[in-house]
Amino acid sequence: MAVSELCSKSDYLACFDVNLFGLIEMTRTFLPLLRRSKGRVVNTSSLLARLAIFAPVYTLSKCGVEVYSDFVRREMYNKGVKVSIIEPGAFKTPLFNYETMNKAVQKAYECASEDVQSLYTGFVNNYLQMMEGLDKSPNIDLVVDAYIHALTSRFPKARYAPSHDSSLLNIPLSYLPTWYTDWLKQY
Repeated sequence: MAVSELCSKSDYLACFDVNLFGLIEMTRTFLPLLRRSKGRVVNTSSLLARLAIFAPVYTLSKCGVEVYSDFVRREMYNKGVKVSIIEPGAFKTPLFNYETMNKAVQKAYECASEDVQSLYTGFVNNYLQMMEGLDKSPNIDLVVDAYIHALTSRFPKARYAPSHDSSLLNIPLSYLPTWYTDWLKQY
């Protein structure tokens, strides 16, 4: 979804049920076994959790994944359980479907009040063009390799950011002053 004013409470609840609450329930269910076996927890977040530049519902759910995973990693530190987060950037997968995103944004825009529509008409059109033209990597092996390392390495990283777009531009942007990134990312 494009901007928070176009997102409904049900949009947030549906996304959080899958991306955050489902992950929490799975983690809580298996933590006793993971403690006994000194196993691994590897959760999937997103590069967007560091940037907050679009898709507020999805991004906020992934921020929750980041924070929850950090809590679990610290709680499990002395119990032998390693916890890692995978933060992929844009990849060409069936989940990243322009037509589906386009329909969702258009539907939300049409349900908004005229005042809100007038504020975001240009943005919605630009957003949809940007999403269609977004450089999505076809090399999903970067993500698979991050999972393999997180699961098999003697010293797994706390965070992995696999993709062509994350390390070159976006991660350095996440360390700039807030006022500057707000100016760069303004709608």
